Amino acid sequence: MPEKAPWPDSTPEEDAAYALQAQMWDMEFESGVVSQGGPQLAKYVDADRARLLGTNSYNVQGLYRPEGADSIMESSGYEPLADELRAKGIEAPGPDTVAAVGGANASDQIWAHEFSHRRNSKENRVGSERYNLIHDAFRSDTPFEWADAVSRWASWNRERFAKDKEMNTYEDVENNLKEQIESSSYTLLDAEVEAREAEGDVPMKRDGWFNRETLLKDQREQMERRSQSWSIEKYNEIVKGWK
Repeated sequence: MPEKAPWPDSTPEEDAAYALQAQMWDMEFESGVVSQGGPQLAKYVDADRARLLGTNSYNVQGLYRPEGADSIMESSGYEPLADELRAKGIEAPGPDTVAAVGGANASDQIWAHEFSHRRNSKENRVGSERYNLIHDAFRSDTPFEWADAVSRWASWNRERFAKDKEMNTYEDVENNLKEQIESSSYTLLDAEVEAREAEGDVPMKRDGWFNRETLLKDQREQMERRSQSWSIEKYNEIVKGWK
């Protein structure tokens, strides 16, 4: 049965058109998040599992609540967000739900980060916040996505970097993040290749002369293309040009 259009006295034709448009929005959303997060997210990005919380919180940009996990309203670390949700009468995300906190955080990068947590939970992987932040940067495709990834890396490492006399600027943080990507590049690329193989996305396999290196080469070339935008300097130049 088609989804009802959100206005009174809609006709069956309007309901059908609205349902089709809603489906297209969902497909566009899912495509954008998978493009940002990589092929390993293809099975786990689901628009029906996404929620935008209409509030802001200084310490939370997004979250994933796994099946069986306590509500964020009772979870340690989410107290400021929980208080804001209560104050505004906003229902907390339910089980197996990915949420972006505030419209400013409803970006493909934040959604991909949180759906990565969903993938880890569904596959019983020991996924860490550190790895996901490195992965966010690795998948950055514009200077803006890169600047966001660097900023989030700096925030997550604030205490450690504050003790490091070599960490004085965002450029220092940027270089540190690039070092983390380099040291993790095989693991990051291998996860993408493994996902494409599992989905049957294997070039030339039907011709009998495919080898895994072909797929790895393709993913590495994509990484090298993206890496051309990994620059705080480029980001600053663009922003400066707007003034």
